[in-house]
Amino acid sequence: MLYTTPPLTADDFVYESVGRLIGSQVDAVVCHMFGYGDLWERGVDLWRLALDAAHRAGLEYWAGLHFNDLHGARFHCPSVFRSGHPEYELGARCGSGMHGPGSIYGERCTGLNHALPEVRRQRLARVREVVTRYDIGGFEWDFLRKPGHYAPDLESGGKLRTAYLRETRAVLNQNLE
Repeated sequence: MLYTTPPLTADDFVYESVGRLIGSQVDAVVCHMFGYGDLWERGVDLWRLALDAAHRAGLEYWAGLHFNDLHGARFHCPSVFRSGHPEYELGARCGSGMHGPGSIYGERCTGLNHALPEVRRQRLARVREVVTRYDIGGFEWDFLRKPGHYAPDLESGGKLRTAYLRETRAVLNQNLE
């Protein structure tokens, strides 16, 4: 949980994701990839800094990814992928039923449309990169979002997500031991 509003400095990120937990009863950290854009494309490897701080403190470090995170748009730090492909957003096609005129959630959904193979490939590439690049203890998909923020309709979206999770599991099985 972050208490500092992005954009964050590298020191802020390390403190918010790991530092405030050092010396507490916490023995593991799950750090989600959201709100910071494509971390390794920004020139500073914030995850490496946080992971190293966690390991120095004896904490296990897990990577996490919201299945379809909407924070990037809200914090004005979308990933390079998302910025370069606004056509990949669900927009008015969101199956959540939460968006529209007058909605507190906005008129259009900024979630990525996982019905598109390009979106699934890019997200899976992010998972693969994290589990091959960093010495992490595990990986967590966070599904704590209203259903529908990943596909235009829930029925086909459920089948799509099940198949996608199988692909992700295969990547994790290959790379985490």
